[in-house]
Amino acid sequence: MSRLLFLPLLLFFFYQPAEAQLMNRLKKKAKAGVAGVKAQTEQAVDINSLPAEERRALYEKKGYQVVVGYLHWATGQGELAEEVTGAAKAMQHPSATYAELTSPLEDRKLLQYSELPESSDWVEAGDKLYAIVGLSGIIKNPETNKAFRYQELDKATVRKLLFEDESWILYLNRPGAEVMVIAAGAATVTKAQNLFEAESSLAKAKAVEAKINIRLEKEKAKELEELNAAAAKVQVPKKGAMDKNSDLRALSKKYLTELCEKDGTPLLYFHLESNDWTPYMNQLTSKPFYRWCKGAFVQKNKDGSCMLHGYTLKQRYVGGKYHTEIEFGGVIQGQVPYGSYISCDNIPK
Repeated sequence: MSRLLFLPLLLFFFYQPAEAQLMNRLKKKAKAGVAGVKAQTEQAVDINSLPAEERRALYEKKGYQVVVGYLHWATGQGELAEEVTGAAKAMQHPSATYAELTSPLEDRKLLQYSELPESSDWVEAGDKLYAIVGLSGIIKNPETNKAFRYQELDKATVRKLLFEDESWILYLNRPGAEVMVIAAGAATVTKAQNLFEAESSLAKAKAVEAKINIRLEKEKAKELEELNAAAAKVQVPKKGAMDKNSDLRALSKKYLTELCEKDGTPLLYFHLESNDWTPYMNQLTSKPFYRWCKGAFVQKNKDGSCMLHGYTLKQRYVGGKYHTEIEFGGVIQGQVPYGSYISCDNIPK
């Protein structure tokens, strides 16, 4: 190829108008800028290494909340952090019904909570109510100086009441005890402390629990109504021919009375249902292992309700004949109508 022909090709590939060259430079700068942002990583801060003033300043940064109260978080070394006041960053999950508080300095989940769908029925306009589903810390009761973890709370309820301004209180409700505010969170130490100590915070928590109790009582009454309706349909199975055997009846009464007294549920009624013994055979030898019969009994529960159960008696096959001793075979499980509530009025006279 001649030099004259080669020169236009070079100009075609390498020559670009000034405007195109400017655009290319801008694209390169933009690309380098994006790469530079990606390369920058936020350095982790050890909160324990900072002076108190710097810790407080860090707590009050935008996006952080201060947690004040009877909550104590574990340190990274697994030791209890004696400083009650701590910083946490509010984290909202993609699902609007679930959220958590995370320590921004150690990237640990401190609180996990799930919104109660009925919260609008119980709280003031703009507020929300959550059930606590996870707590990586302990609650230290100031009255008894006793510390216990969230998992150790027996039949207790821990809820988070979130106010419209994003501040919140955490309260504990235990059976037979007063509602207690155990923590509060806000944008500053002062606001969180005031919220934690305010009588209005405790009053709001008690008001919410009072409304929830009304709801629970209504649900309990409805369940009881449905339970009574179902119990009214349950009948004790009919007597069988073996119920005329006085020896079997005496053994049944002995076994069932001992069983019911052990559970603290008095025996109200029993009878034998079977017309005859049923053998349980060895499939290989066709010889019986034992024979059995069944019956029904009604017990009085501690709450005053009545419950229908089934039971069995069995007689072992030993040395080519049935043993003279008759054993209690146990309570029949998982067979209708056994294990059902029964109206106490449906017990045979």
